[in-house]
Amino acid sequence: MTTTQCSENMNAFFDGYMYSSTTLKEFVDQYDNALCKKVENESVADFHSFNVTISCVSRFSLEKQFQQLYTHAKVKEVQEEIREVFYCTSLLLKIEGEISTYQVTERVEMNDAYTKKVCFNVYYNEASCEVNCCCCNFESRGILCRHAICILTTLDVTVLPEKYILNRWRKDLNRKHQFIKSSYDSLIGNLTAERYSDLCKDMLELASIRATTVDNYTIVKNHVLECYKKLSGPRSEQIPPSQSLPDASIIGNVSSDMAVESQNVLNPYVVCTKGKRASKRKVSEVAKSGGEEVRRNKESTG
Repeated sequence: MTTTQCSENMNAFFDGYMYSSTTLKEFVDQYDNALCKKVENESVADFHSFNVTISCVSRFSLEKQFQQLYTHAKVKEVQEEIREVFYCTSLLLKIEGEISTYQVTERVEMNDAYTKKVCFNVYYNEASCEVNCCCCNFESRGILCRHAICILTTLDVTVLPEKYILNRWRKDLNRKHQFIKSSYDSLIGNLTAERYSDLCKDMLELASIRATTVDNYTIVKNHVLECYKKLSGPRSEQIPPSQSLPDASIIGNVSSDMAVESQNVLNPYVVCTKGKRASKRKVSEVAKSGGEEVRRNKESTG
């Protein structure tokens, strides 16, 4: 395997596990070891995110909101943007209906003796509390830029809308991929994945047996909803199963409707093929003469 500049991140991921003399057999074992180490690092990071609180660098309410919801790594990125807010000044340019246009001037440090002023346009919708900056930092990195934070703090916005709190940076969500069994579970003792797999087998068997009749379906559905209400906590994904039961008549008529539809075999749809249509194709003179002779023979025999 050759090394290219585009794969430097992947090479850094396997540093200390693989070398140029690594055989294919060792590659498989070391691959599991590398993934196992990554899972351990993620578990340690999650533990610190839940049990250790990073101190705020400002008194903004927006920072406290990120501090409570985001992981430590993303909180530090937000704090880097907040530190730069103190070097930004805002100016209202115009107001068109509910949208206000601001110009944020940032003092960018070029070297120790020189700073450069860079201007950015920020658009704020007061009705939906939506802010957009021309630097597109949120669209590219998923982190609010210093210019948007400057406008929000200037307008005394204390609570951010949910669209600016991305789920992929939150620490209070259960990641579904953590419940999937893998080859390195035996190395880290991932009992959660084993319990999850065991419960999935039981629930699949229960659904296949009890979904045949309406009464059994209703009983199982009610028990599932009751279990969810008892076990759901503040750190759950807050996405409950569907709480509406379908009509019994609809469930009872599903099998009969499917049987009727399966017996009525319809003709396939007629679609246009590629190329010219047969009626518009050119006919040779030989074919024309042959067709004319056949027509005359039919008329004479008739």
